[in-house]
Amino acid sequence: MIRTSIFSARTSSLRLSGAVVSGRQLYTTPIAYKTVTEKVSEVADTVSLTCHLFCETLQRMSKQVNKKVGKGLASAIETGEKATETAKQKTTEASNVASHKTDQV
Repeated sequence: MIRTSIFSARTSSLRLSGAVVSGRQLYTTPIAYKTVTEKVSEVADTVSLTCHLFCETLQRMSKQVNKKVGKGLASAIETGEKATETAKQKTTEASNVASHKTDQV
């Protein structure tokens, strides 16, 4: 009530002076107080943080994949070494059997 009477008194005094008066006050939200530069800066910070977290996640995942691939390759090499050793033993045995047979003939 007091606000309305004060506003009316101010409006009538401004009309007498020839000033243009709006009957409605403007309302701005807290978001509207920010400048375009501040908004762009906030968005850039958010994007930068998101990219940073994404890159960290990719690095961790690639380390895990590298470890698994490395273990798989090490296992394959060991299996190949065992197969080579077994083949070498079989070849030696076959060679010994063949030399005994040639000695008997």
